[in-house]
Amino acid sequence: MKRFCAKGLIAFANVTITLIGGWFLSHVIEFWPYNMPDFLDVAIRAVLKVTGHEELANTDDIEKLAILLFLIVSILFVGAVVLLCNIVVRRYLAAHNRLRS
Repeated sequence: MKRFCAKGLIAFANVTITLIGGWFLSHVIEFWPYNMPDFLDVAIRAVLKVTGHEELANTDDIEKLAILLFLIVSILFVGAVVLLCNIVVRRYLAAHNRLRS
C-alpha cells in the first residue's frame, strides 16, 4: 500500500511540476517584446481554414491562439524535461542499489 501511495504522490508531483513549469515558461515567453513570426501566423490561419473556423482569423484571435500554442508547447517541453529527470533518477537509483547489494 505504501508503494502504491508513493507512486501516486510521485505522479501527482510530476504533473504539478509540469503544469506549473509550463505555465511559467509560457509567461516568460509571452512577456518578451517580439512580433509574432510570419510562419506562425500563416500556420494558424491554415489550421483555422482547414477546420472551418475562418471567423477566428482576425488579428486579435490569432494572437490569443498563438499564446495558447506557446502554452501547449511549453507544457510539452517541461513534461519532456521532467520525464528525462525521472529516467535519470531511476537509473541512478537502480545502479546505486546494484552497487550496495
